[in-house]
Amino acid sequence: MLRGELLVLHAGSLSAPLERFCAEFEALHPGLRVRRVAGGSAALARDIASGRAVADLFLSADIEVIEQVLVPEHAERAVPFAGNEMVLCHTDAGRHADRIGPDNWFRVLPESGVAWGHSDPDQDPCGYRALMVLQLAEIFHDEPGLAARLLASRRPENVLPRASDLVARLLDGSLDYAWEYRSVAVQRGLRFVALDPRVNLGDPRLNEVYAQAVVRTAGARSGETIERRGAACVYALALCRRAPNPAAARAFILHLRPGFAGL
Repeated sequence: MLRGELLVLHAGSLSAPLERFCAEFEALHPGLRVRRVAGGSAALARDIASGRAVADLFLSADIEVIEQVLVPEHAERAVPFAGNEMVLCHTDAGRHADRIGPDNWFRVLPESGVAWGHSDPDQDPCGYRALMVLQLAEIFHDEPGLAARLLASRRPENVLPRASDLVARLLDGSLDYAWEYRSVAVQRGLRFVALDPRVNLGDPRLNEVYAQAVVRTAGARSGETIERRGAACVYALALCRRAPNPAAARAFILHLRPGFAGL
């Protein structure tokens, strides 16, 4: 029988499905408590690697975060379990929400008075994926300099630590648009602009196309940087090498996939 505590560090975009899944898992194992800590995947991985955080399991929004920061010293391998895609979220109250769409969003965002944002690329994969989407849109729409023009229109204060922070800003009206994952938009009931598959980082068959986008972010150690090339959004998990409760972690992994069927 599993007992004690299972500590799971995870991407913020997994909060809603994990809440349901962990409740089901605890019901199957009454002697076990699952404690969850959500955050930006890149920041959480650095916390594990530095020893600032001890966890049994780490669930990342980007498989490469695990492979680049944690394998092999802090985790044996990354196990993929789900996919996602990038969308541009908004509410009915967003400026020009009545006319924005997949063919003109990149013209609406830089318009006067429009407030839009994304999460911090150094902390959250959704942040560097947002920058990749801008680069891919420049190529797809044949608009040289588009990514730079868009970034010039984004106010610095609209780059927030986590994508979940952006959702709160959308809902209180201080942002008109925010880059998020499609799963989160659906879970939160947000309107969103769906992008062409060659731009949205949602199709693994298009990884050669996505690889044209390149973003540099903070590395595992102070002063280091990592070059990240565009690739389809693939979520992955890792069993941490110093897991305090490895038996519970393995049981969680074995039970995981059916719980995320609707992600």
